[in-house]
Amino acid sequence: MTTTANEEIRKLLKKEKVHAWQVADALEIHENTFCKRMRKELSEEEKNVVYEVIQQLKEKRKDK
Repeated sequence: MTTTANEEIRKLLKKEKVHAWQVADALEIHENTFCKRMRKELSEEEKNVVYEVIQQLKEKRKDK
C-alpha cells in the first residue's frame, strides 16, 4: 500500500475542518501553490509551519 505525501497534514485538515485555501491564505500564497507543494513530502520545518497555521485557524474559529 502506498502512502500519500503529507498524509498527517491531510488528515488533520479534514479532522479540524480547515480548507487548503485557508492555509494558503494564511501563508500568503495561492491555493494552487499550496496544493502543488503538498504533492511531495514537506520538510519538517515546512510541516511545523503548516501545523501552526492550522492551529491558529482552529483557534480563530473558536473565538467567533
